[in-house]
Amino acid sequence: SIFLGDCGSMFIGFMLAAVSLKANVKQSMMVALLVPLLAVGVPVFDVMMAVWRRMARKLIAIIRNDKLACKVFGPDLDHIHHKLMRSGMTQRKAALSLYAAAVFICLVALGATAMASNRTALLMIGMIVVLHVIVRQLAQVELWTSTQVVLQGVHRPRNMVGFLVAISWDLIVLMLSTLFVFNVVLSCPVTLALLTVSITIPLTTIYFYGVYKTVWTRSRISQLVVLMLQLVAGEVLAFVALLWVAELTLFELLVGLSLHILMAAVGIVGSRASLRVVRDLGAWLRCSIGSDHDTSTLILGAGENAILYLRQASFENQQKASRKIVGLIDDNPALHNKVVYGYPVLGGFGHLEDVVRRYGIDEVIFSHHYSEKLREGVFALKEKYGFLIREFIFSLRDLDQDGVCQGVVKSHSVHDLDCRNLCHRIGQGKDDLDPADTGKRMSVVGEVME
Repeated sequence: SIFLGDCGSMFIGFMLAAVSLKANVKQSMMVALLVPLLAVGVPVFDVMMAVWRRMARKLIAIIRNDKLACKVFGPDLDHIHHKLMRSGMTQRKAALSLYAAAVFICLVALGATAMASNRTALLMIGMIVVLHVIVRQLAQVELWTSTQVVLQGVHRPRNMVGFLVAISWDLIVLMLSTLFVFNVVLSCPVTLALLTVSITIPLTTIYFYGVYKTVWTRSRISQLVVLMLQLVAGEVLAFVALLWVAELTLFELLVGLSLHILMAAVGIVGSRASLRVVRDLGAWLRCSIGSDHDTSTLILGAGENAILYLRQASFENQQKASRKIVGLIDDNPALHNKVVYGYPVLGGFGHLEDVVRRYGIDEVIFSHHYSEKLREGVFALKEKYGFLIREFIFSLRDLDQDGVCQGVVKSHSVHDLDCRNLCHRIGQGKDDLDPADTGKRMSVVGEVME
């Protein structure tokens, strides 16, 4: 019982303190602290991830006004051994894996203690390896929960509140950049005039270009590039004005301009790009970690329509769906064994049955207008393996006065219709379509959301 529950936590805490005090006081502080931490590495990291995970869940519950908030010191089923067993390991294999991890961490700690030199380097290498394994293999639940905290916190804030937060952040970034560049790098006293010019001109420039009207969680990459160009334009104007304000040489001003642009870009453009990264990361983690009870989904096609569907997973209501996306199938050989939008392309349609059997696919989603022959092959596999077939296809459809689809407008045209289209495929034939039945069928096309 010494390794479990409250007794175990007290024992680990006592040993951690005792070993730290017993360490040679002449060695570096990093070694004195990291060696005992590594010695009890597995339980310590498990506790750290548990606190991280439960704090994030508690914050989400507070944001949503959920009375059933997760307790930081309450139990859950997301400890390291739970995750290992959910990944397919038996109880024995999970225990052996934890033993192996503990032995590796202890060897790193003992090696660092025995080495007379470069012990800090060995410790850092060991820590990097351990952190990589944790983040890559074990911390996916914690990462996804953290992304939800960010997304829930910035979910449709009031216009004035969002504006004030954004402009305050940009002011702080520009002020810190100015103080660092002129005080630290150029050793130049920062006057009120210099500070005013360095902040107001770039801020005014991006303001008049409408930067505060953009919803950055739903922005395009091109908008981030334009924001960067606008910021550079404002910085150049500011440093031209500094030629008459600051008593610096032209070379010093050019160095200051480069550093100021770099720091401001990281703070202003990088922060806005990170919102999109967090959204996409949250969607990818939710659709990739899953559990044994989730629906295993395979997407047919790795083109633009597939990417559009995968982007739907970034929306809040889609993240609640119990769906685990296994990967994609596409006949383009250049995409095989590659990663598209964070998901692997598992092969072509010739490998479809092998993929369905190997991954236990429960759901197949069409993302393209495929030929009838290929579709018949997929439906034949459905009879054999019993998976669901869904269709998610964005297309421009031509409707008559009754709202019945008459054809799909070709992507390169405004008036030309494609006869090999979704409308004719839904009915039993081209000439015997019943308008009411067709309209009813069309209402369910693309319905793959829970």
